[in-house]
Amino acid sequence: MIMIPLPFIFSLIAIYLLVREYFREDQKKPNIYWMLFLAAIAFQAILTGARFGYDLDWLRGIQSTFAVIVPPLAYLSFVKTTRLKTMLCLAVPFVIYFLAMQIDIDFIDFVLSLNNIYFLSALIWAALNISTALSWVGIGNLPKTILALWSVVLILLVSAAIDLLIVWDFWQNQGVNLQGIVGSASIFWLIFLVTAVGVVFFKTRRGNQRESVRDEKYETETFKRIEELMNTEKVFLDPELNLNRIARKLTLPARDVSRAINVATKQNVSQYVNGLRVESACEKMKNSEDSILNILYASGFNTKSNFNREFFRVKGMTPSKWRKE
Repeated sequence: MIMIPLPFIFSLIAIYLLVREYFREDQKKPNIYWMLFLAAIAFQAILTGARFGYDLDWLRGIQSTFAVIVPPLAYLSFVKTTRLKTMLCLAVPFVIYFLAMQIDIDFIDFVLSLNNIYFLSALIWAALNISTALSWVGIGNLPKTILALWSVVLILLVSAAIDLLIVWDFWQNQGVNLQGIVGSASIFWLIFLVTAVGVVFFKTRRGNQRESVRDEKYETETFKRIEELMNTEKVFLDPELNLNRIARKLTLPARDVSRAINVATKQNVSQYVNGLRVESACEKMKNSEDSILNILYASGFNTKSNFNREFFRVKGMTPSKWRKE
């Protein structure tokens, strides 16, 4: 009877998720790093199955080399960085890996663990700072992205633990328990991915019909929070206020804040904030004899030209004319 190692089944499920990601209809283009991550763990599973299922120990070097790229791909799937930082994320782990190989090949598993732990920490930071790290994610995709992010955190956490366990086994027992460790890990990954596929199917069947309703409700609730922030804290009086600052105060993705304002007011963030500043300036001109110059600064504007332009856009007349009326 032909034996099919569990990692091969794991790889098939990962490939299925990869294909499903490529043909998703709710995004303009696939997340290339997420697809590469899925492809990487699928290939890694194939190498693991071949090495331990068919005693192809010569695959160890390829397997460990390929394992270096998985954590940075996971990180880049969720956190958008500059081109330079992206190159560093991909290159630095390989440099450290090859330096470690020159020291001792048995030191590799420990280096892989550190690599996992480093990017694991970065992903946990991203998960705890959603408004900053995931500001690029759309409203409808945010819950799925957060779920995927925490799933990847779990993957890297378990991977780091397995690598450290292998290091410990080689140190204490010359790798006697290696097959058992890999077998147990394979069972865990199989259960994990089967569950992931089940969640995908469940959410697809139950979620698609309600997606637009949820988005509309979410946008309404988001705009209510924005209005409450503006009314209670008067943050629009801050001349340095921008979209990212509003998002940070609300602990929401900047993209969600922008869309909520656009849907509710048919304005962009700058127009919305300046509209509030104009209303504040009108209130001050109505109730005080202070100069227009002082009032515009007190209302959050930086320049007179911007104040005059925005005032005319909102009120259809100049500040001086409005004050006379």
